[in-house]
Amino acid sequence: MAYVDFCIGQVIEKLKDLGVYDSTLLIVTSDHGESLNEHRERTHGYFIYHSTMHVPLIIKVPSAKAKKVDSVAGLVDIVPTVCSLLKIEVDSVMHGRDLSPLLMEKGESEQRHIYCESFESVQFGCNPLLGVVDGRWKYIQAPRQELYDLVEDVGERENLIYKHPKRARLMQDNLKLILQEQVRIDLSAGQFALDEQSRKRLESLGYLGAGESTSESFEFDDTKDDPKDWIRLHQQVMMINSYIKVKEYSLAEAVSRQINAEMPDYIYNYFLLGKIAFEKNDIDESIKNFFEYLSRIEQQQSSDESLLFASRYVLEAHSRLGDALAKQGKVDMAVASYKKALELAVSEDRQQLVTEIEKKLQIYETQ
Repeated sequence: MAYVDFCIGQVIEKLKDLGVYDSTLLIVTSDHGESLNEHRERTHGYFIYHSTMHVPLIIKVPSAKAKKVDSVAGLVDIVPTVCSLLKIEVDSVMHGRDLSPLLMEKGESEQRHIYCESFESVQFGCNPLLGVVDGRWKYIQAPRQELYDLVEDVGERENLIYKHPKRARLMQDNLKLILQEQVRIDLSAGQFALDEQSRKRLESLGYLGAGESTSESFEFDDTKDDPKDWIRLHQQVMMINSYIKVKEYSLAEAVSRQINAEMPDYIYNYFLLGKIAFEKNDIDESIKNFFEYLSRIEQQQSSDESLLFASRYVLEAHSRLGDALAKQGKVDMAVASYKKALELAVSEDRQQLVTEIEKKLQIYETQ
């Protein structure tokens, strides 16, 4: 934090040296916080507690007095606010709200609810976490619902869901309205193509039934596991990727093997095992696990979000499998894997990967 303050100070000093500080619109914020083991989360991205969701938002408006705005706001408000302050015309359909009236003392704070979400847990077959926050209360939609008083309980330690059922129901209704309104806005703007991928995402949120059109009821599906019950596995996966990053491959493998023993159906772990084995130069093991990963993806054609998460790595798996096969001198099989990877890279418009794979194909297709 001290380093960030120092860097911001350097920017401000430079603006003053240039003589443009007073006329500069300056915004300081952050994309997320860090949990540091609060609620058993080591970093960020899995839960939606305030330790990771609550961030600074400081806006210096040219020729305006400093003012603290009590109204709840979100990062989604930055774009409409900047556009308004800079007199930029925008499409009538825009997420977020213009905060400039509050900053210029031309508006009053209003009761408002801000939406938050995390989809990290769907990789484990859980529901996503959806939440809504007002100035005091936070509601988290999960199989075991949560309600916190952010004034009296900043650390969100006491779940008040049973002490304040009416408040919880009110917050849940606001969450449903936000989701419902968002779909209506996107549809009316012609920006929401309800293709198969969009439908799967909507179903995972719980506001579309399978095979149904857009639902007006927005009833949540609480039949899947609660993300709170899977935080340990999430931490293990994070640990594996951290070990890989610092090239501690034996430690990464030990954790991955433990996961495989406890959860042999967790598909993403086979990708990790293949990646680790390749880095350890255990090519046979690498090929085995990449084949296992890809075959399981192919066999389990499903709208389940956990499979959609696992399938994010199919392109990399084909490319790495090609590398492993090439190391074993199985050139024809390596070329076949590279071609599958190239096809995916082109369809996903991953130009850098396209170039890299094409170079590999030029080498091995001539052999």
